[in-house]
Amino acid sequence: MLRVVQHHLPQPIPIEDVTDQIRAALVLDMATEKAVDASGAFLDSLDPAAVADGSQDPAMLAEAAGATWTDRFWVDRGTQTLPQAVLSAVISQARPAEGSVQLMRTPLGNGDQSVVILYQVQPGVPEDIPTAQRENDQQNYRMLISETELNGYLSEARQAAKVRIPDEVLNPDQ
Repeated sequence: MLRVVQHHLPQPIPIEDVTDQIRAALVLDMATEKAVDASGAFLDSLDPAAVADGSQDPAMLAEAAGATWTDRFWVDRGTQTLPQAVLSAVISQARPAEGSVQLMRTPLGNGDQSVVILYQVQPGVPEDIPTAQRENDQQNYRMLISETELNGYLSEARQAAKVRIPDEVLNPDQ
């Protein structure tokens, strides 16, 4: 429960105070748009059948497009070398048909785009993980999903709100 102790009407902020923020947002928007266009063109240049049979080299196409390419490697849920958005997208994909690949594009938080070629999915063996760890992982996953959903709702509410709640109201012990 919250109690409103003071209300301030919103005031316009002088343009001089927000110019850098506006500029950064516009630059990020333009960079994101260019990254989406470039990754779309790269995806369009790939022939899934040719990539699957090895007759088309995505590394050469990426280099020609001025993109960074990483050779394929196995990943699992614990892989630390990929951005979380890419890892989540890869883990959620279905197995590609035998002898084919799946092409996907994943947006990254900084405006960049990641193009992923999924060659194969190898299911894990649950018995390789001790039961206690599996149960703990499942509980942690449920908590993470709940926290993510709650943070999303809170973020939307904060963005839409025109009310500022002083920190001492939310954290009176500090």
